[in-house]
Amino acid sequence: MIWIMFIAFFVFLILGMPVAFSLGISGLIYLVGGDAGVEITNFFPQRLFRSMDSYPLLAIPLFVLAGELMGISIIARLIEFSKSIIGNIKGSLAYVTVLASLLFGGITGVSIAATVAIGTLMIPSMLKDGFSRSQSASIIAASSSLGTIIPPSIPMIVYALAVSGTSISDMFLGGIGPGVLLALFFMIIARILIRKNEFTNVNEEPISFKRFLVAFKESIWAILMPIIIIGGIVSGIFTPTESAAIAVAYALFVGFFINKDLKFEHLPQFMIRSGIITSVVLFLMGMANIVSWIITVNNLHVKLSDSITNITTNPIIFMFIVVAILLFAGMFLDASPIIIMLAPILSPIAVEFGIDPVHFGVVFVIMIVMGMITPPVGIVLFVAASVSKETFPNIARHTVPYLAVSLLMISLIIFFPQLVLFVPSVFN
Repeated sequence: MIWIMFIAFFVFLILGMPVAFSLGISGLIYLVGGDAGVEITNFFPQRLFRSMDSYPLLAIPLFVLAGELMGISIIARLIEFSKSIIGNIKGSLAYVTVLASLLFGGITGVSIAATVAIGTLMIPSMLKDGFSRSQSASIIAASSSLGTIIPPSIPMIVYALAVSGTSISDMFLGGIGPGVLLALFFMIIARILIRKNEFTNVNEEPISFKRFLVAFKESIWAILMPIIIIGGIVSGIFTPTESAAIAVAYALFVGFFINKDLKFEHLPQFMIRSGIITSVVLFLMGMANIVSWIITVNNLHVKLSDSITNITTNPIIFMFIVVAILLFAGMFLDASPIIIMLAPILSPIAVEFGIDPVHFGVVFVIMIVMGMITPPVGIVLFVAASVSKETFPNIARHTVPYLAVSLLMISLIIFFPQLVLFVPSVFN
């Protein structure tokens, strides 16, 4: 009966049903037709809401709201700060986009927000500069994925909650090294892809210390925000959930009293937008949690563990098997349901292979983030298509090199775990 659930799920996806409803209805089909041993009318709603009834989950709406509040004033400043670092080299706007996305990711932790905010400002400038529309959109889509690798990362919070005993702060710290490395890789691949472009409107001002100081002064309040968040968590001054509340208070202070471009009439729309984003995440988590329970009671996790250990006892080969599983899952599912369904199953197996939980968790999150720019259900690609007015197939095709270099980076951190573990080890 469980295979009917999976078949129904993929049929619903093919028919265009939203992922959350596909998960929920396919799970309900199993509960109705299978011998689950539960009272459906009680179990389904209780399981759904129990998965959302968690104090640490408050960090998600608060971090999203903080990003919304800061986003009104900091995007242009972060872009100018990035330009002051990059200078007027050929194709500079590609590197500016990647760097600005990296910095913006340290404030929001949401890829879609970075795609919309940075894409809206950068794509018109990139088109004037000589980039094609598909090149501009693919750079925006790829670099916006950095927002969920650099802390504070919403998927890392969800992962830490799904896998008991995982430290959110260690996950945050573990994402810093891979996030910076991936940004460098994106800059390199962008340089290769745009080498034949004829640029007509490069960033005129060269690098200068004076320009850097002016841009740094304008953007210092935005740059301080992730430092305060991570510093407070690592030092033990406050928990990740408390840090999210402090981030909101900080964003309100900066918006009202420092930049003075935040108005009271802005607050309702930011809160509504944050509530919508959070409700989507929580609804996905709730539906995925029901399917995860069905997988557990049918011992599929044990069968999967036995199948993998029959294939190999090498931890590196195991990691690449996980990468293949997550790459396939990311083609069809959003980040949250993948985490809820697969992280509790695969993480204990990784521990049996002797893999550090933080190392495995960061690799897991990066892979599902890559799924956001993987067709056919790459949500960031759809958002980039909407922002850039480019077709989805063209963006997907031009994003392939960025996916390839992301897999290269994943391979490096599988072979060299210290790329993930060095920063957490320093602070611990």
